[in-house]
Amino acid sequence: MTYDRMHTFQNVYFVPIDYSNSKFEPNYSSSILYNETVDLIYCRSGLIDLEILGENGKSKKNKTVIELGQKQFAIIDAGVKYKYQVKSLEPSVVLSIRLKLVPVKEYEYNAGALISVDIRGFFDKLEGLKRFTYNSDCYVSALDSGNLENTLVKYLHGLVGNEQDMAREINDLTNFLQALIELDKCLLPSTVSTGIIYIKKAQDYIKNNFHKNVTVDDVAKAAGINKAYLQRLFKAHVGMSVIQSLNNFRIEKCKQLLIDTNLTINEICARAGFNNRQHLIYEFKTQTGTTPSAFRDEFLNRSFIGGLK
Repeated sequence: MTYDRMHTFQNVYFVPIDYSNSKFEPNYSSSILYNETVDLIYCRSGLIDLEILGENGKSKKNKTVIELGQKQFAIIDAGVKYKYQVKSLEPSVVLSIRLKLVPVKEYEYNAGALISVDIRGFFDKLEGLKRFTYNSDCYVSALDSGNLENTLVKYLHGLVGNEQDMAREINDLTNFLQALIELDKCLLPSTVSTGIIYIKKAQDYIKNNFHKNVTVDDVAKAAGINKAYLQRLFKAHVGMSVIQSLNNFRIEKCKQLLIDTNLTINEICARAGFNNRQHLIYEFKTQTGTTPSAFRDEFLNRSFIGGLK
């Protein structure tokens, strides 16, 4: 079966048929999704890999993998095969919405909605959303550049409940249109360039140099912008400072080393880029609520008990 992409419709409504705000444990992997819906995947916390596998049942020779960290999202067009997997060692919270494309003439007769808007026409009037409609890759990804997360949560809260009246539909539609406007802001070329390009350069530098004595000045220089501007971008789009992001990455590396190796805490400290053992323990306890040694012991005990079953 093949599904029509959004750009093939002249007039279409979006009908939410599934939505969730779920916590997924480390190593969780979804089933392959292939729907007649436009899907929005928003990473509220943690880190996930989104794999684009093909369009209309045809698998891609080289799958596309998109890394979505906190406050990053992707919109996937109808008829696209994809799956996602948690990559962080901590649980990830993922908000997802599946919106069915329904032609206006069918929606009027079958759904009986009180309030309706031609969403395709709405998309065509907003430059950021239009990028998604006509994107040859069948998806777009971006950073939350403002208030998208809050508007999506507000929209989902409005969908919960069984009452259906004029006031309820007006409220749901208002929340949905507000979410679309926030999406449009995130997808505008100027926002994408200042958000994704600079932050991606900064994050790549952190990943390649976390084991060194990295400063915010170093990261800003690698990104090609001044320090103050980089800090504002990280606060707005990533939800934390550059140093917090650096330390978070270092702690993830520490967890891997604690689990996968027999290195001492001092050796792990050096490999992860912390100046001293006390700094490592402080950051580790701040983020996890436990010490590195206790984390390793808990993992080993859990693995041992699991192996006896």
